[in-house]
Amino acid sequence: MSIFIRQGEILKITYSVSTETNKIKNIVDVEIDEESKSDRINSSELFNDMNEIKNFTWKPQEKDVNGKYVFNIDNKEISVIVTSLPENTIANWPLIEETNSNIIKDYRSIFDGQLVGDAEFIQGDYLGSNAVKFNGSGRINIPHNDVLTGMNQFTIIATINGENFSSNGDHSIVAKYETNSNQRSYAYIVRDKQIQVLWSNDGDNNSSESTGVTVEENKNIRLAWTYDGTFSSEAKAEIYKNGEFKTDLFASPSGQVNDNTNIDLRIGDSHWTDEFEGIIDNVIITDTVLSKEEIKTDYNNQPWS
Repeated sequence: MSIFIRQGEILKITYSVSTETNKIKNIVDVEIDEESKSDRINSSELFNDMNEIKNFTWKPQEKDVNGKYVFNIDNKEISVIVTSLPENTIANWPLIEETNSNIIKDYRSIFDGQLVGDAEFIQGDYLGSNAVKFNGSGRINIPHNDVLTGMNQFTIIATINGENFSSNGDHSIVAKYETNSNQRSYAYIVRDKQIQVLWSNDGDNNSSESTGVTVEENKNIRLAWTYDGTFSSEAKAEIYKNGEFKTDLFASPSGQVNDNTNIDLRIGDSHWTDEFEGIIDNVIITDTVLSKEEIKTDYNNQPWS
């Protein structure tokens, strides 16, 4: 059994024990430190047949080879995944919900969303838990919120394992972008097997930049895009792949990305281009430009890295 903790140290784990097997069946509650009180814990529903609740205080020490902290209660093993979010994270969708769920939880803030169309949770080992599989006609909708737009700096990070990148069309990873109604803000896509980044500061004029960074099919890849619009005439974009800096570029317009938009943020789709095919996992958005060291740390925190 695994649970997923974002940030902070565990103070207490409450779990249930099966009346039939006397083995731990369910994590009921987790308490974490004061600095992380706003973080949200993923735990499954309570089981009706539990007959005992036990408390246990534990401080994680070392990860095992799979990136999990493993400890024992009464000789019953539980693994816990503990990773830290970058500073100034404004949203994090680790995509770890149950396989029959269509609710997408933001584990950093309040920006919950929903699976739409042909997309589903699958069991996997991407973060020691589940991920979302997109089948070419599905997406995740995150309702509009002003916090997710109008930024003059940001970083978007996501793990992908994609299919059919060589086919025609664009394959959207994360986007808040609509071409037909001057609702352009930002988009992070794969085009011709390369990362493409788009942004606009007024919803009309936009930059669409091919980065030259290639992405392979059917392979776990952790991608990061930093945007810095604080320069006077051209914004700066940096692209990272698996924790390593790959390229940077300057292009106009600069300034904050368009905040005159009320469209959904979408994962696995945009409002104008082709849907993603494959797996997307653990999406993070910050409202700052993360450093090379922070992006490397994020990659090193992935259990599969």
